[in-house]
Amino acid sequence: ISLHNLDGQLNIITGRKESGKSHLSKLLVSKLAENGAYIIVFDINNEYSGIGKRRDGGENEVSKKILTLRPGENFTFSIKYVGRRTLVNILENVLDTPGVTLREFIRILDDLESKGCLTLKALGETIQSWKCNEFVRDAMLTRYYSLLASKLFTDSIEDSFKFEEAFNHFKDGLVMIIQLGNKPPIARRIVVEAVLNKICDLLESNKIPPTFLFAEEAHLYLRETYWDDLITRMRHYGVFTTFITNQPDAIPVGIYRQAD
Repeated sequence: ISLHNLDGQLNIITGRKESGKSHLSKLLVSKLAENGAYIIVFDINNEYSGIGKRRDGGENEVSKKILTLRPGENFTFSIKYVGRRTLVNILENVLDTPGVTLREFIRILDDLESKGCLTLKALGETIQSWKCNEFVRDAMLTRYYSLLASKLFTDSIEDSFKFEEAFNHFKDGLVMIIQLGNKPPIARRIVVEAVLNKICDLLESNKIPPTFLFAEEAHLYLRETYWDDLITRMRHYGVFTTFITNQPDAIPVGIYRQAD
């Protein structure tokens, strides 16, 4: 398979369970990395780290290009870094925040941003004291606790992950493996939404190079409400996606229309 068939393309790998989908995907990831590509993998089963080892356990050509990230451990963001747009997209697309509640959330985020104190702690305190309908405040607090429970966000600047720093550190290609295997469904979708939105923002401002995205078990976090739009945006910005799934009917028709 020529790597040019992946470059700039949207691809889907599908088949029955145990038919070799992940095996093919790992081969493609390995060869892309060998040739200097930058790749992000949503690793649902925590199985991709093995691509850096030979059968005898020794290192191979891509061993030094692998960065394994575990949300809540070595992979956390400050909410200032992910930004207002990403937070609003998480609230709307993942946490199903009602319109009235979302508007109050946006007012709070704008207020904190204008004061230069957009932190998790300040967000929680502001929601508690915000003048609004009691039910709206309860709805905001529920979403706030979901953000906390994901363990993806931190107020520690030292612990905050920055994509551009990781990309700059690896000059000859990178396989960024985001392990989602032990995360509950909501937390997993928060991670996916945050990563995709931030990657698009960085590509839009030319802060990172074009990137290949491999989405394992894609049916677990694909949602028609926003992926059609996101896929279109990502291709223009330079994210070239490969979906891997054993449930092809879970992929929205709009994505099939764009597949190469």
